[in-house]
Amino acid sequence: MRGSDLRVALTPVSHPSMPLSAHPTVLLAISLPCLPASLDCSARPVCLGAHLCKQDTQGFQANAHGKGHRAIGSLPTAMEQSVEPAVVRMSRFAMACNFEVLLWGRQRDYLEAAAQQALEDVRVLEGQLSAYRLLSEVDQINAAAASRPVRVSPQVFGLLEQAIRISTETGGAFDITVGPLVRCWGFYQRSGRVPSAQEMETARAVVGYQHLRLHHESMSVSFDAEGVEINLGAVGKGYAVDRIVEYLVSLGIPGALVDAGRSSSYALGTQPAGEAWRLGVEHPLDPDRRVAVLSVSNVGVSNSGPTQQFFEADGVVYGHIIDPRTGWPAQGILSAVAIAPTAAESDALSTAFAVMGVEATRAYCEAHSGVRALLVPRPQAGDRVAPVAVGLNEQELEWMVL
Repeated sequence: MRGSDLRVALTPVSHPSMPLSAHPTVLLAISLPCLPASLDCSARPVCLGAHLCKQDTQGFQANAHGKGHRAIGSLPTAMEQSVEPAVVRMSRFAMACNFEVLLWGRQRDYLEAAAQQALEDVRVLEGQLSAYRLLSEVDQINAAAASRPVRVSPQVFGLLEQAIRISTETGGAFDITVGPLVRCWGFYQRSGRVPSAQEMETARAVVGYQHLRLHHESMSVSFDAEGVEINLGAVGKGYAVDRIVEYLVSLGIPGALVDAGRSSSYALGTQPAGEAWRLGVEHPLDPDRRVAVLSVSNVGVSNSGPTQQFFEADGVVYGHIIDPRTGWPAQGILSAVAIAPTAAESDALSTAFAVMGVEATRAYCEAHSGVRALLVPRPQAGDRVAPVAVGLNEQELEWMVL
C-alpha cells in the first residue's frame, strides 16, 4: 500500500436482488499520499465530497460576500508568488450537491481567489442548466420547444450537441429525454413504484433523443412532439466541473481535483509531488471498503449506480437508472465508473455504461480512444462481487483486494 490508502476485502452478497436500503450511494473518494508538512495539507486520506470543516465553509461564505475577496483580475503574477507551494480546499453547494475544489500552487491568496470565483461560476451555470429553476434555459426549452424553436446560449447548445452525440454513440443508453420514464417509475417523487403498462406506453412515446431538433443557424432547439422534455442531470454536473477546470487552467493552476457530488470529477495535472491523483472507488455495498484505486491525470472520472435510489417490489430491486430503450430500470451493474477526456463525457458515459453492461461497454471503449471503465456487476447469489476493468493499465489501476 502507498500512503494512507485502504486495503479492502470484497464480501459475498446474499442474493442478487437483495434490498440495498442498508447500503450507501456508490461514491468516489480520493486518497492523497502523505505530503510534506510545509504544504499545509493533512497526511490523512481526504475523502472527496466529505463535509468541509465548518470554519472553511464560513470563510468561503464571508469571502463570497466581499469580505477579504480579491478580484481575479488582480491575482498576483508568477513573479509575486512565493516559492513554497500551498494547498487550498474549498466547496459550495450547487446543483443539489456539494462542489469541491482541491488545488495547489505557489501562493495561498492566489489559490483562494481562484477557487472562490470558480465555485461562484457554478451558480451561474445552475441558472442555465437546471430543469427545476424557473426561467432557466432548460426550463424555457421544456415549456415551449414543442411549439416553436427556442433560442439558447452557445454553451447550452454545445452541451446539447454533445449529449446527442453520446446518445447516438451508445445506441440510446444515455438519453437526456428519459425524464417521463423516471417520473412514471416514481423516482422524481422518491416514491418508487412499478407503473402500469399504459403509463409505460405513454411515457415511452415521448422519450428518445430523436425527438430533439437542433437548429444551428438560429442556435435554437425544438421538439417534434408534445410531452417531450430534457433533463441535463446526468451530464450537467460534469459539464460544470469542466468549466471550473477550464478556468483554473486559464489562471495557470498546475494541479487540482474538482468534484461534484462525489460522483463526477476531473483530475487536473498532478499532486504537488508530481504523482497522479489517486481516486478510490468505494465498494457499492460497503462504504468502509474500496474496490480499487485509480491513478489518473488530466481526465474526467465519474461513477453511476442504482444504489442511490431504489425500491423493492415482489422480491426485485428496481434502481433509478432507467434504460431509455426499454423503459425499465437497468439491471446487472451495481457501479459503473467511466474515465474520459472530459468530466461531461465521463458523467454521461457512467450512466450509459450502467445501462449497457460489460460487453457493450467493452465494445464502446475499444472504439473510442481515451475512454476506459471499471464496472461492478451485480453478483449471483452467494458470490463475491467481481469488478471488471476495461482498458485500464496497471499504472492506472490498483485492486484493493486482500
